[in-house]
Amino acid sequence: MLSVVLGYDLGRGWRVGGRFFYESGRPYQVGCPTAHCAPEQTPAAMGVYTASGTLPPFYRVDARLEKRWTFAGSKWLAATLECFNALDKAEPTGATYVPAEGIAIRSMSPIILPSVGVEGGL
Repeated sequence: MLSVVLGYDLGRGWRVGGRFFYESGRPYQVGCPTAHCAPEQTPAAMGVYTASGTLPPFYRVDARLEKRWTFAGSKWLAATLECFNALDKAEPTGATYVPAEGIAIRSMSPIILPSVGVEGGL
């Protein structure tokens, strides 16, 4: 797993930032009825076999943009725009045995969550 966060001050009250998250793939185990369901399997009780492997890698990019206005007396106001999972990447969540296909990887797309914020200080 790797998480990298970067930010940069563009000047004149503007800042940009982003986060890159990478996951190499979690291990999985799935039960299947035949010995030929996957290349790596171990026999279990009552004719059920367990196949194991690693889910595909996953990465996600988050982005942030901020504008800050400074007023007299050290007062300030900032507006932010953020987006989590900006590239709409689907995350592998598990595996199941499908008779017609063999081992099928399940994926779920994390929500794309844009947000707008306002922050101030005195």
